[in-house]
Amino acid sequence: MDDNTQTELNSPTNREALIGCFPRLKDDENFEILSPKTDEFNCIAWAMQLDDRWVDPDIKPGHWWPNGVAKSISPDALVQAFEAVGFTIAKDGCIEEGFDKVVLYKDKTEERWTHASRLITESIEHSKFGKLWDGSHSINSITGVIYGIPYCYMKRSKSYIVPPEKLQGKIDVNLELLKMLLKR
Repeated sequence: MDDNTQTELNSPTNREALIGCFPRLKDDENFEILSPKTDEFNCIAWAMQLDDRWVDPDIKPGHWWPNGVAKSISPDALVQAFEAVGFTIAKDGCIEEGFDKVVLYKDKTEERWTHASRLITESIEHSKFGKLWDGSHSINSITGVIYGIPYCYMKRSKSYIVPPEKLQGKIDVNLELLKMLLKR
């Protein structure tokens, strides 16, 4: 990525949009917006290293959830979704040679998952922020009201390739809309 594009991504306007949601990013020296906005995938997909789908149990057109995993927003269901694509529970967030690591977040008061991010180092995460950008930030600079608290670390061998059958699942399509588009 050339400097002009990175400068545009890290513009004060873009940064302020995320700082408005996560005030601790303002003083985070590791906060950097790294890629353009996209609604093709969410934080869960990003942490799973999938950039072609929105991973969510609330099946809507274009959303995907692994086969055999309860369609639930419970923290346990998110752990199972990551297990379905090759992750296992890790004892902590320490980086391990040969493994990709993620951290899963849940609401502070309710038993529902809220976010997942990739661990870059033991102090830096790489998150996708909903339909907005993805970027790096210090651990704990996004905890709070929106994303809650970390509750689980998971890991997967860097050499792991998700078998195609594991990526099968349900992606609902609005057939009426599809018919209309095909008539054009």
